[in-house]
Amino acid sequence: MDVAESVDGLLKLARARAKAGDLTGAARTWEAAIHLAEQAGIAGPEVAARLAVSEKLVQSGKPAEALDQLLAAWGRVAEGPPSAQRAEVEGRLGQVMVFVGEVAAGVARMRAASAAWTTLGEPARSTELDLATQAVEARVDRAVSGAKDAEARVRALRLRATMLVANGSEALALRDLRDAWATVDPLPAGLRTVVGLDLAALLVRGSEMDAARAVLGQARGLTDDPNLNGAVDELLVRVAQADACPTA
Repeated sequence: MDVAESVDGLLKLARARAKAGDLTGAARTWEAAIHLAEQAGIAGPEVAARLAVSEKLVQSGKPAEALDQLLAAWGRVAEGPPSAQRAEVEGRLGQVMVFVGEVAAGVARMRAASAAWTTLGEPARSTELDLATQAVEARVDRAVSGAKDAEARVRALRLRATMLVANGSEALALRDLRDAWATVDPLPAGLRTVVGLDLAALLVRGSEMDAARAVLGQARGLTDDPNLNGAVDELLVRVAQADACPTA
């Protein structure tokens, strides 16, 4: 029996133990499957084991641990050629990232996995992820429209803008960030600063240097956070360099 067959056998045993209610035994068996695959240096069986473990961890209410397993699995397949296993890992990773609150990054992963399934000739799998992505986007839209206060609305606008940028919709993202920046109600200083940074960065990408400089000038010093103020200064330097070399 080769390593792949041994790992597959351990996975089947782990599922059987989990189904029978022996979660402790199932966990040990999954760990054994991962260890065996790791020791053999064979990515496929290891990734299969981590996928199985992550699924059970999510079902057990342990999404953070599931994310660790999926990140480890992604590390094994990320640089590899397109494959069903690679698409499966990326799609699952994106969904769990959304679940733990990394919404924008998770949606980007889900979109990439959907495109991969399409390339692999699996439109049903692609559609499944597209529907899940649309559901997340709808929740974010509702968070914007149904926000109970200015801070919640600005956070939702910033999240939606981040998702739009990842999807290549920079004009729509710019609209949301301008809306957030124009909020007149009091906001935490750090939040207003990061909105200004996001907005200025998009303005720079669109070569709207004067507008970017104006936003950064207002954002500078809103907070005592040296990291945020350093980021503002860094972007101001980029604007100044672009002004000095307009044809670059």
